[in-house]
Amino acid sequence: MTFENAKIAKKQASVDEYRAQTVERGNPAYSVGRSDLCEIARCPHKWLAGGDDDDTKSTDWGTLVDALLLGGELNIAVTPETYGDDNKPWNWIAKECRQWRQANEGRIIVKPDMLARAEQAVKRIRDDANIAPILNYADFQVWVTADWRISDKLIVPVKGLIDIVPKHGTLADFKTTQSAAIRQYGRAIYNYGYHVQAALYLDLWNAATGEKRDTFLHVIQESGEPYEVGRRLLDNTWIELGRGMYKSALELYGKCLESGIWPSYDDMESSGNIRIDGWTMTSPEPWMIMSADCKIADNREGILGDFKV
Repeated sequence: MTFENAKIAKKQASVDEYRAQTVERGNPAYSVGRSDLCEIARCPHKWLAGGDDDDTKSTDWGTLVDALLLGGELNIAVTPETYGDDNKPWNWIAKECRQWRQANEGRIIVKPDMLARAEQAVKRIRDDANIAPILNYADFQVWVTADWRISDKLIVPVKGLIDIVPKHGTLADFKTTQSAAIRQYGRAIYNYGYHVQAALYLDLWNAATGEKRDTFLHVIQESGEPYEVGRRLLDNTWIELGRGMYKSALELYGKCLESGIWPSYDDMESSGNIRIDGWTMTSPEPWMIMSADCKIADNREGILGDFKV
């Protein structure tokens, strides 16, 4: 099954307009994105009720660096250093300062020192010899839409907002992270569904353009000084895993729409867990048992932590 009616809706789209919806969740006309599909796969009932997703929890820092790096309309308001005729230090307790913030509602509000640090962070990315060629000839914040046919009677809209679209060959996304270390970031890919995003965006882009791009890059940067930069190329195993997950999520979503039944954690048929009288049996995972066995073995040898016999 492939996407239908795929198209590029807009380049340099704002996050706010991309996230805007004209219908409520549970309506087949609701346009689902990567974060929606990840949440639906985890718990359809929670998603329907409006559970938060990772896209809505971005930090002020990540939002600011993202805006500076990807360009477009930089809707930023920088706080003055002082206020009043006597130049008192700026703070959010004073009425004048609070009125200023209210007047700038909806903009990214930052202090001058935070803006300076963000500009420094962006410079580190742009100075990277491997990243610069990608950014210099790319479109940013490309909004792609398509339809996914669940059945003859049910079609749902799907969307993606691609951070970076180089001229040829690949797609890319910018991520801020606590650690750009290779192993730790690999876990972040899985935990946050970044591989689902990669597969979905590649398939949406190819359906909209007729191209056959098959690689996905992550431009990553740690959120703390000195803002270390990382470069990752998701291998085909990541892409295929993500593709299977987004398609399974769409299948589950279709079943929920058609049946009107939105299962919660304990109701998921694919969980593989044993349920007895409405209660889900839980057991320790194998690595937990192995860890416990190691401690028992250590104790038998006379050592448990710092205690010796």
